[in-house]
Amino acid sequence: MSTPDERARLTECQAELVRALLRGGERPAGFDADRLDTASAALAHKRRRAAAAAWPALARELGARFAELFAAYRAAVPLPRRGGPSTDAYFFARWLDERGELPAALRPAMMSVRLRNVVRADGLLPRRGPPVVVGRSDGCWHLALRWPGIGEWWLPLPWPRRRACGTPFA
Repeated sequence: MSTPDERARLTECQAELVRALLRGGERPAGFDADRLDTASAALAHKRRRAAAAAWPALARELGARFAELFAAYRAAVPLPRRGGPSTDAYFFARWLDERGELPAALRPAMMSVRLRNVVRADGLLPRRGPPVVVGRSDGCWHLALRWPGIGEWWLPLPWPRRRACGTPFA
């Protein structure tokens, strides 16, 4: 039988191992460093490949920088609890946007994700009802409305009037 202290210590050791495997954190004592690094690299590659498959335009727009940027994201952001690779790809795009690294061509796609999902800290949940999203794309503001089962409408907003704006998916 184990004592509560032993169980707590085991739980903490397991948490350290998971952090080391999933986020490339510090290796826990007592583990073969080479094997741990190999497993961590394989999991990182799988996560990056799944995110690229879930949002191919993101990988295509970033090109050769995708792997480098995703490695930095992986070290900073844990795997989302809900939503799988598509949520991870969206969170990666949001992380890039916060740093000013998101290609402008992907902003409409981010708005589209927000039209279909509620963004929470732990992932994306399918949205119920008709949402309205306002966002900026290519220097223009857009209002997007989605009515489930009927369709989606994207309208360029008339301010500022520096130049003509069209719909982002035209």
